[in-house]
Amino acid sequence: MKIILENQIYKEIIGLLDENEITEIENTFSSPFFPWYMSRTKSTAHPETIEKFKNNANVKEYMQLVHVFYNNETGDTRVNSDFAQLAIKPFQKLLAELNLNDAILHRCKANFQTQHKNSDSDSYNTPHIDLPNPHYVMIYYVNDSDGDTFLFNNDNQLITRISPKRGKMLIFDGLILHAGSHPVTSDYRIVINYDFTV
Repeated sequence: MKIILENQIYKEIIGLLDENEITEIENTFSSPFFPWYMSRTKSTAHPETIEKFKNNANVKEYMQLVHVFYNNETGDTRVNSDFAQLAIKPFQKLLAELNLNDAILHRCKANFQTQHKNSDSDSYNTPHIDLPNPHYVMIYYVNDSDGDTFLFNNDNQLITRISPKRGKMLIFDGLILHAGSHPVTSDYRIVINYDFTV
């Protein structure tokens, strides 16, 4: 993990995609013709983690729409979407930038979170990890919005929060508890989430 993060907890990368690529992704995923699907559950957190945070006043769940591009739960990466090639562009740029030719993508999905007016800027969804085994998470921010990404330590204490910025990538150790948050002032927040190993 040191090769990617260079002894940092997380890394933000801006400028790997050019303006045309950033605009194509944003326009496609915010189009009224892009197929979004209701998430089956509000939280992807493990039941034990949900229990730990159940009395935390900052945890606020709300509806979320998702679109799965790739899924490797069965051991072979399955393409689940006609939009997968577009979604994979930020990941491919990252691999080229960090010379990670042996990276394995386990899952790639987009999350669409609507405005939640009963929330506030310090609220976040239930902290969780995406996969049980060591991995990295990359988040690509599709649009400018509020709705920070929160990272927590092993004692469930907040380490930091990262604000969305259109075209920005965030990378961190996938075994760090993390949480997205619904926007309070923006109409929506769209991110693409990548889980991978090297």
